[in-house]
Amino acid sequence: MKLKACFSELAEVGDYAFRDVENEVEKQLYFIALCPTGDHFCIPIRKEGEPGAAKCWVWNGNRERPTITPSIFLNPPTGWHGWVTDGVMKTC
Repeated sequence: MKLKACFSELAEVGDYAFRDVENEVEKQLYFIALCPTGDHFCIPIRKEGEPGAAKCWVWNGNRERPTITPSIFLNPPTGWHGWVTDGVMKTC
């Protein structure tokens, strides 16, 4: 995975960028999934232990080598299901 400065720089599968939600603890992770469509996706993330983390994917706080839990499942037609662990995307 390659960290980019902003969403508009995402160009290749595995590229990702973070977006801070104004006045919120929540952040968003934008990424291009390992899937045939190469679409862009966004998921809400919070660091473990932060308020509201149970409603979001949990992020280890590392921008360079992120780990996101639980696994990410994207609804069809994409249908990608996988893990982001230590900065690496892996399909289940």
